[in-house]
Amino acid sequence: MIDGLIREKAVHVNPVGDSALLKDALIEIEGSTRITAASVMSKVFFVFRRLMLARDINELSELANLDVEDPDVAEAIQRVYLQNELLPLPMLLEVTGSSLPHKVYVNVRPDFFIDEASADRLEGDLRVLGSVYRLIPEGEFRVTDEWLLHGWEFMMRRIMMAQIQDDLQEVTRQLSRLGLDVPDDDVHAYISGPAIVIDAIALY
Repeated sequence: MIDGLIREKAVHVNPVGDSALLKDALIEIEGSTRITAASVMSKVFFVFRRLMLARDINELSELANLDVEDPDVAEAIQRVYLQNELLPLPMLLEVTGSSLPHKVYVNVRPDFFIDEASADRLEGDLRVLGSVYRLIPEGEFRVTDEWLLHGWEFMMRRIMMAQIQDDLQEVTRQLSRLGLDVPDDDVHAYISGPAIVIDAIALY
């Protein structure tokens, strides 16, 4: 099916810098993919949200009291990071080495994993087939709350994103205590342009 779309020129294959890309256009690019810090962090916020629901915590300020040395927090984080628990979260990948001159990101929805496929198979040299989801011009930015705080209520996301940078620094420190290093220059609270976000159809 993919070969047929390419033969019919319905897909932009490895477009170059001056290609006119529009929202929803089909695109196939090759490059090296890696999971962004926004997706690494989203697992922590998912764990915290699950614990807030289990403990009937209603105040956001109580997030600061959830520590990795708390037995429940430590157990949940071990399931996610050490046992590779697949969470119902969209993932944001960065693609480097593509034919495009600007930053390229890929949105992978959680229902795209088939059988034993897991997130650890999303990194490496891959082809990405998808549709253009977001075009972010130079000088503009896009907040990453749809990945970072997936599943949180809209107003809660707005409140948390207003103070998220300090929270992310604290979460980064917590993760470093577990030996999980997050690059300083990676995507955290926003994607800065020029950039493109592709909504994944297939990775192969």
